[in-house]
Amino acid sequence: MAPLSAFVLHRRAYGEKDLLLELWVRELGRVPAMAHRVRGSRGNRQAELVPYQLLELQLRGRGEVRSLQHWEIQRLSPAPVGNDALVGLYLNELLVRLLPRQEPEVELFEHYRLLLEFLLSPPSPANLDAVAEDRGQQLEARLRAFELTLLGALGYGLDLLHTQGGMAVDSDGRYVVDLQGGVRALTDGPWSGRVLQSLAALQQGTSANQSALELRRQQRQLLRSLLSELLGDRPLAAWGMIRQRTPGG
Repeated sequence: MAPLSAFVLHRRAYGEKDLLLELWVRELGRVPAMAHRVRGSRGNRQAELVPYQLLELQLRGRGEVRSLQHWEIQRLSPAPVGNDALVGLYLNELLVRLLPRQEPEVELFEHYRLLLEFLLSPPSPANLDAVAEDRGQQLEARLRAFELTLLGALGYGLDLLHTQGGMAVDSDGRYVVDLQGGVRALTDGPWSGRVLQSLAALQQGTSANQSALELRRQQRQLLRSLLSELLGDRPLAAWGMIRQRTPGG
């Protein structure tokens, strides 16, 4: 049986010695699995079954909960700290809440893998303040692009350059956006055309002119409003934690 590539999105103790894992498997989608007799085992193998590590593994069974048979870390990465840890928590909570089980999303999986590589890579020591600011802008752009890719994978791909009626979005116009109705022009709409155009650029893999703080704030708010449509009346716990740590977060 060919090994599978996977990340742990969440884990919790089960009984005295087992771990119940929420896995995201590249080839299978989101899958719950039981890791038997790993807690308290020699070699502390449960320490390998943590979020953000790309695993190569084998699963057994075809029921709702699989059994984890074998695993290896493909590349050991340091755990995120500070704001990066909150970003990682946000990503995994979002995926656990919204990804359907057992539906592979290979493009989204690869997008997530590359985003984690960026998140876990140490910044260059040269001119740390400038590097940190630039890295923060890049991370925000990558997060918005990932959120848009996630919406597309869930069946809510948005054309942010045209209204529902087919008119081109004007950078000076005002608009409303929702998952069911798409983009609609509205004189006192909450979103500027410039915000929509900037997000469309991220959809297309570019990030030009993304440095303005207010623009990034509105991008974040727009994506949060769209994701909230799917999350319903139970917002992400990570959002509250980010808000407490980051003004305007």
